Amino acid sequence: MRLTICHLSDIHFEGSEDVVLEKKEMICDVILQDALKKDVIFFIISGDIAQSGQKEQYLIALDFFTDIQSKLKDSKSISSYFFFSPGNHDCDFTDRQRNKDDDLRREKIFSAKESISEEDLAYYIQSLCEKQQNFYDFVDLFEYNILDDVIIKLTYNSSLLRKYQIIYCGTKITINCLNSAWLTEIHEKPGNLFFPTKELNNIIKDAELVITTYHHPSNWMHPNDKNIFNRWVMNKSDLVYVGHEHIGRNEQVETRETIYHAQYGEVLQDRNNPDISGLILNYIENNNNLAKVYQWDKDKKIYTLAYCMDKKIDLDGNKYLCYCEEFQNYLETADIRITHPNKENVNMRDLYVYPDVEAYKDNPNVYEAKRDSVTIKGEEILEFILKNKRISFSGKPKSGKTALAKNIALDFIDRGKYCLLIDCSTFNKYSTDFLKKCEEINISKIFGKEYIERYKQLELSNKVLILDNFEKIRDTNAKNEILTFFDNFYDYILTFSNTFYELELLEQSLQKKEKSDYTHCSINELGNRKRNQLISKWY
Repeated sequence: MRLTICHLSDIHFEGSEDVVLEKKEMICDVILQDALKKDVIFFIISGDIAQSGQKEQYLIALDFFTDIQSKLKDSKSISSYFFFSPGNHDCDFTDRQRNKDDDLRREKIFSAKESISEEDLAYYIQSLCEKQQNFYDFVDLFEYNILDDVIIKLTYNSSLLRKYQIIYCGTKITINCLNSAWLTEIHEKPGNLFFPTKELNNIIKDAELVITTYHHPSNWMHPNDKNIFNRWVMNKSDLVYVGHEHIGRNEQVETRETIYHAQYGEVLQDRNNPDISGLILNYIENNNNLAKVYQWDKDKKIYTLAYCMDKKIDLDGNKYLCYCEEFQNYLETADIRITHPNKENVNMRDLYVYPDVEAYKDNPNVYEAKRDSVTIKGEEILEFILKNKRISFSGKPKSGKTALAKNIALDFIDRGKYCLLIDCSTFNKYSTDFLKKCEEINISKIFGKEYIERYKQLELSNKVLILDNFEKIRDTNAKNEILTFFDNFYDYILTFSNTFYELELLEQSLQKKEKSDYTHCSINELGNRKRNQLISKWY
């Protein structure tokens, strides 16, 4: 299969005098020079089709795109399909009263973003997207004719996301068109945009090739929202097409678990300089992505090749897993109620300080802790886990065992280690079948049902099992059976329980004169140094 993608961005159609209209034939010539007869080309347009979101501007755009479609069809029987995402210039700000109302809606959203109800958020989204109605009326004019080797279906449609499923030459392709401009205002400010995670949940790796396009680079979002958004993009997408900045560039972004290609579009029409114009062509074939960047040569009056990049797309590798929103919220939620004068909702990550722990050495007397233990500083705990792999954490009631488990899970995912956190107080059986089922239920809850097999097929060294409330399992043999079973599937196993169970386990190993595979760590209370760290975070 060879797939051709033409990336156009920031066209800013305004009137019949637009200079880009004169370049229409040359755009076709660039595409035709390498096109095969009866080829298929997908046009990805990453926002700012119009200059100010006016209906008349979209009529010009419609003629422009349909003329290109006809020229390619007449020349080489090429079938063209168009996919659009809106930009800030695709918003109509001529209604002054609506602008005032939208300002109030934005203020409502940002003042209570973390606590706003789904019903209220849905209402605000619908209202704020009314200024984009001309854009969506324009997009709805494009039909997707079913050919022998191309089937296109709109499988999800909301104000913030249009999702297309394509079958092309037997290959399944998904195109996600995101609306990053729903919160935009006349004078945009960096940090004032975000994309609701509820809509991100509808973007899944459900095809051999997943393409995502949106207008605003994520650095226009608040840093916290940017991190969540980027994690979803790198998790779910193979190719990403972005606009807005008017400075094109191609990147191959590599994380610990995935590689995806990000392309920031050239500006097709710069209203301040008619001699600046560019477009990008991608040729996807045999898992390779050949990107050719063309820029306008004002002397030759043609588009000339300015840059070329040929990179392999990692379609078969494991994609970057991430926690479901509900589980992510659980991890970040503090187990105590906290109020702070400068932040409405304080989460655990705002204040958490890793405690020091005492790691017990092999010794003939488990009660001689001072002589036979070594202190592991809180900032060294993660490295200590990576080195020792099997650790039993213990602590008194209210010593922060669950909080420690949560923060390990949060920090390990950025190291390419994916934690499965299981609450042992829910166990009522200990058979192999029960443990397998319990594992799958928790994978589904933490990562999503569609990722059960992917998680189980991760390398053992990338999986971390956290067994919280391990002392709730009263039967010693059952404890050993559980650990023995999971030992087959995890390089890292961490148990969290009260102090009494840990002493019991140590005594049993000594009585049997066996050396335990587990390093036993007791959670210390916060000393002066840790309290100072906590106070610093508070301030």
